[in-house]
Amino acid sequence: MKKSLLIIISVFSILFIGFIIAGNNARKAIEADQLKNLKQVPKEYEQILNHDDRLLLQHSTYSKTRNPVSEFTYDKKYRIILYKIGIIDKLKLKASIQGNQYIDTGNPLGGYHVFTAIDEESPFEIHYRMGIPDSIKEVLLTLSGNKTHVIEKNDSIAYYHSDFKYFSIQNDKDSPLDFYGKMREKTDNISLPLEIIFVKRNHNLYLVVLSVIDKNVKVNEGMLYSLLKKN
Repeated sequence: MKKSLLIIISVFSILFIGFIIAGNNARKAIEADQLKNLKQVPKEYEQILNHDDRLLLQHSTYSKTRNPVSEFTYDKKYRIILYKIGIIDKLKLKASIQGNQYIDTGNPLGGYHVFTAIDEESPFEIHYRMGIPDSIKEVLLTLSGNKTHVIEKNDSIAYYHSDFKYFSIQNDKDSPLDFYGKMREKTDNISLPLEIIFVKRNHNLYLVVLSVIDKNVKVNEGMLYSLLKKN
């Protein structure tokens, strides 16, 4: 009896400490990031996307701890996220697709980390980790969904298309997730067209994600590539 009571007390103590740690991490991350939404595109981001009257900036989220995240709409049907992951001077552009089965993320980090949402109105959620990102050792993409395939991959670009249900991005296989996206509705028969490009420009690696605003809209393969400025 005493042994069972001790086990129960120990479990509750661990959970209580975990909640305290999680709360402290959340508070520190929020205080450190000091997020601000501004109606301006970072100067260096202008080298990534073509000028197009249908491409409209919604806002850029500026942070004290990571590069800005810019959100656009295109042709009133599509949403584009643009983010500079970081410097990759000598790193070869690497990305891997892992499986096509739906992943119920639950807590996708497996630890005490805080995420913030990029867009709260789309049929899916995209989040990125608050706080200072890990240094880039390699780029790992997990992309789960129907018709997932690589369109192009070389030393300057990695381009993917999918009717996705879940994706995540890590800066190293042993690091927590840096970005993740998932469907709001957890049903097996719902997915959304998505294109993801990692593009290397001037020793920096950029992430560009194109998705739909309405789940009934299609994405023609190659659409996102047509919006990129070519070197």
